[in-house]
Amino acid sequence: MRRGWLGLAAAALLLAGCGDSTPPITPPTPGTLTVSYQGTGASDGAMLLVVTGAVTSVEPVGGYRVASAPISGGAETRIVVTGDLVPGDLVRLAVPDISKADDYAANVEAVAHRATYALQDPLTYTASIRR
Repeated sequence: MRRGWLGLAAAALLLAGCGDSTPPITPPTPGTLTVSYQGTGASDGAMLLVVTGAVTSVEPVGGYRVASAPISGGAETRIVVTGDLVPGDLVRLAVPDISKADDYAANVEAVAHRATYALQDPLTYTASIRR
């Protein structure tokens, strides 16, 4: 009789485990984000940006030249964009999980004049990220 109760209890536990109501885990979906900027300079030639959020690669937009490096253990990426900069799109970022796009931010750290390399006031520039 004891064996029967143990078997019944084991079967009940197995059936209870089958009724799990937790939602399935959705795997991350890679995607692309675009960084653009607005600023006052008409003669900008270089810009240093810091992007917060994991980035797997950086591609230039519009013929700009780009160099990038992860910082803070990969939680941020430092990006240098050079060329005849005009307000608008600068780079495209490949990210590991596009569903976390709202967690990304871009900050203009430095801007240099195209001809003289004189530093411009970075507070007169803003960067934004969009899908």
